[in-house]
Amino acid sequence: MPIESLRSSNESPETPTSMLPAVEFIAVRDEVNRLASLLRDAFDDAADADETPPDVLVDALTDAIDAVRCQSQGDQGGTDAGVNRQLARLCNHGIDLLARLSAQAGRLGRGDLAADWEQLTLPYACCAARRGGEIGQLEPVANAAANLASRLQDPRELEVLHGMLDEIVQAVSPRVSEAAPPSEAGRAWRVLILNRAIVASRTLKPSLMQAAFDALVEQMPDAAPDFFREGMAQMQSLDYPAPVKDLLRRYYETWCQPRQLH
Repeated sequence: MPIESLRSSNESPETPTSMLPAVEFIAVRDEVNRLASLLRDAFDDAADADETPPDVLVDALTDAIDAVRCQSQGDQGGTDAGVNRQLARLCNHGIDLLARLSAQAGRLGRGDLAADWEQLTLPYACCAARRGGEIGQLEPVANAAANLASRLQDPRELEVLHGMLDEIVQAVSPRVSEAAPPSEAGRAWRVLILNRAIVASRTLKPSLMQAAFDALVEQMPDAAPDFFREGMAQMQSLDYPAPVKDLLRRYYETWCQPRQLH
């Protein structure tokens, strides 16, 4: 599934305002149990499907969640480096299992379940990040954040999502954040940085916007002009608060206006 933009979707005024996932291990476990029951039903209904029973993946995922929950940096008598490696392995193993369960749901004709399994990668990754886990498999998490943001309208909820994206960014493995853009890892990292700036814009909080814009400029200077140009175009049609307009205009003038030679 391609990584999608986090740009606002204003087409559905009836969108619920309580779609943010709880970033808690127990909530992730509860959702795993709910989705597993639905996936088992889909598997049983497709008796001729050449698929591994979902319980194999679900049991492995449950073990990974419990292991991350019970472990943190410096725990269990190991060295910090050893614990960090174990947390990184568990973090990415869980994300991989969620992606595989999502793919299985898709093959069984349950696109809705596939989306729900993928959505779960976001709170799981945040939970793992809070334990010190390092994220090396970024694309499913970025997809989940994109899909969630496209359904959010309330700036307060977008602010919470922005905080979650900050946690993800801080936990991303250097081999991902330093990867060349043509690679899957490099592409996922760039889109995450860009999407965090988009979500920051939609919070209408200048402090969040400035931090996200500065990170965008530092890490993706080639993308900055188009981003600020689009932001200015949207500002013309939307009633942004004056501090937001001033901030966007400042970045636009710095990155998009032709510079005069003296």
